[in-house]
Amino acid sequence: MPTDTKPALPFAPYEGAEPYIFVSYAHANKDKVYPIIARLHGMGYRLWYDEGIEGGDKWWSVIVRHIKASCIVLLFVTSDAGKSEWVEEEVLQARERKITIFPVYLEPVVELNLPIRRYQFIEQSTFVAEEDFYEKLCKGLPFATKNSKAKPKPEPILKIVPTAPKKPKPVRPTEPSPLLPSTIDYAWGLKDETVTINKYYGKEENVVIPGMIFGWPVVRLGVNAFADNTFIRSVTIPEGITVLLSSAFSHCSHLQQVHLPYSLQYIEGSAFCLCTSLERIIIPEGVSQIDQMTFAGCTALVDITVPNSLEHIHEKAFDSIMYSRNPNLTFRCPRGSYAERYAKQHKIKVNYTS
Repeated sequence: MPTDTKPALPFAPYEGAEPYIFVSYAHANKDKVYPIIARLHGMGYRLWYDEGIEGGDKWWSVIVRHIKASCIVLLFVTSDAGKSEWVEEEVLQARERKITIFPVYLEPVVELNLPIRRYQFIEQSTFVAEEDFYEKLCKGLPFATKNSKAKPKPEPILKIVPTAPKKPKPVRPTEPSPLLPSTIDYAWGLKDETVTINKYYGKEENVVIPGMIFGWPVVRLGVNAFADNTFIRSVTIPEGITVLLSSAFSHCSHLQQVHLPYSLQYIEGSAFCLCTSLERIIIPEGVSQIDQMTFAGCTALVDITVPNSLEHIHEKAFDSIMYSRNPNLTFRCPRGSYAERYAKQHKIKVNYTS
């Protein structure tokens, strides 16, 4: 008879009302997974895993309940996981409920049937030092899933003569919500502790872009990030975004309303090209440049508020050889501004603002 060599359980799975991590893995990979989650548990993270119990209707209902209540699904990707129907079902359950999935590749996987290619991931084999792997892993886990072990400072016995108060040290931003709403719909990249949203896959009509992802501030919308999305009718871009990269919203044919943040500084070329339903937009004070073909082909655009901070508008910002602008387009801008001069040079109507 074969001997039972399964590893001992590293810790009891979390059961409680606080945010926690659901661990998805193939049981054949316990020897790889258990040491990792044991270390995360030792660092204070709350995790739930299935303890290796066998399948069955009751078992599956427990799995679904814990996925539904989790904050994030930590998915350990291996060849075995890629072939596991249970791991696939867990991924599908998480996607259906818009719960963020964080894939961690424990080995190179040639064939993978799991629908996870759009998610940000890490590969264990790319880290030379183990500490670097855990540092990167923890950056992808929500702060809300970690226990706070801060100890209260004892009161001083003697009163000290007060001195000038020190400025408080900046506090790292925490998650706006422990449930991390809608981040499943975004592919994003992290650089210098800031996030660029690279692609939106959702089908919402009214989109509110998150200002934070896993505690990192979102500062850029990437090239083609929302391009060709025919579902979006309105979009709210959060404060903190400074740049809309090229073609960020191009060909969003049903986009009617755009709310731009005061933090915005630069709009790259074709950002709203061929948004044929867009009628009005307010460019916030602080934007200095509107690039080539930014609003080309926006045939319904009749009203645009342009700030005094604007220093350059490309000659073909509103039209091109291929795309014409609405003949009723009106600039709302201050007297004597660059925008006024541009409008007059290009025979665009002007309404003055204070």
